[in-house]
Amino acid sequence: MWAAYEHVVDTEARDAYLPIGIKTQDLHVVDLKFETDQQHFLVSGEPKSGKTNTLRVLINNVVRQRTTKKAKFIFYDPRNEFFVEERVLKRHKMSLGHASSPEKMFLLFDQLVETLESRIPTEDDLSKYSRDQIQNREWYTGPDIYVIVDNIMDLEKANGFGNDTPLAKLAGILKSYPNLGCFVFATARSSEGSYLGTSSSKLSEAMLTTGSGFLLLSGEKRDGKIGPVAFEKFRPGKGKFYNNNSVSIVQIARALEWEDETQEHEE
Repeated sequence: MWAAYEHVVDTEARDAYLPIGIKTQDLHVVDLKFETDQQHFLVSGEPKSGKTNTLRVLINNVVRQRTTKKAKFIFYDPRNEFFVEERVLKRHKMSLGHASSPEKMFLLFDQLVETLESRIPTEDDLSKYSRDQIQNREWYTGPDIYVIVDNIMDLEKANGFGNDTPLAKLAGILKSYPNLGCFVFATARSSEGSYLGTSSSKLSEAMLTTGSGFLLLSGEKRDGKIGPVAFEKFRPGKGKFYNNNSVSIVQIARALEWEDETQEHEE
């Protein structure tokens, strides 16, 4: 699938191409760059449904297109599923941190919030730049930051209900300022689907209220819905992609395994 994109990749482009799979109805590629208004992405499903593979597909897409100066990653990875990826990205100066506990991730969120607050446009910025320039994030310098969260509800439960926590602050910034170059790719268990997109899950609520699509992989009907979309059983990697009030059945691509010696990024 990626072969169709290699000839059009522009490392200086505002946003990366994010092909994740194909629609089963017409075999068209699902590319989040064109399919969603924002580039956060939430994937929910039961164990072994393909959630982690979907995150790997997204990570691979970004790394193929971005140099070390253009993209950085933060990982919440309690099961160490992304140990190899984080190690390689760290070697190439593309990792801002890896957390296996909520407490460590909240420290990384503190640093991220500080960075994003420095990017919030001032009244002076708004008067100097056009709407297109603001949309294209031309008033600040710095890399895009990709936040990889393997099981978002683990963080939400540890966060509690306060509005002054690092997670709540990050969620507030993402809702109010969607063009600060921060993109969240997160998974969630289908059994916790009823919490997603609600005030019980501040981060997923921020992701979904900014126009981002989401993917429901296999889950039990009793797991309920996210928005208007209900879970149902599928084979691994297959699910319902929701975007712009429409649902498509998609098959997610299989992520290629990383090989350290082939990962090359320009400074």
